[in-house]
Amino acid sequence: GDLTAVGVHACLKALADHIWGSPSLAGRRVGIIGAGQMGAGIAQTAAQAGIEVFLADQSLERAETGKAKISSQLKKLVEKAKISEADADPPFTSTTMGSDFTSFGNFLRKSSRLPRR
Repeated sequence: GDLTAVGVHACLKALADHIWGSPSLAGRRVGIIGAGQMGAGIAQTAAQAGIEVFLADQSLERAETGKAKISSQLKKLVEKAKISEADADPPFTSTTMGSDFTSFGNFLRKSSRLPRR
């Protein structure tokens, strides 16, 4: 769960550094299919890093459940004084949920284009 999300985050930073010359993920986009424990953990980690996240699952209800898990985790982190209330807010303004994979593809197509090498 948590370690997988941290590992994925590190890989995304390394990839961003390789492709765009900077490990910054702010303003980037990622699509995550599966809003279960692992997908929600990766979505939370990504959103907290400033990445715009599209969280998709077989149904909108499952995607919303994933988002609710993220909200619950962030509230716990605020209660434990691990993050501020301000840090707990951004993921939700940048998280889109859905089960429509056409929308998922459209979201990703808006992403920065890969440079030609």
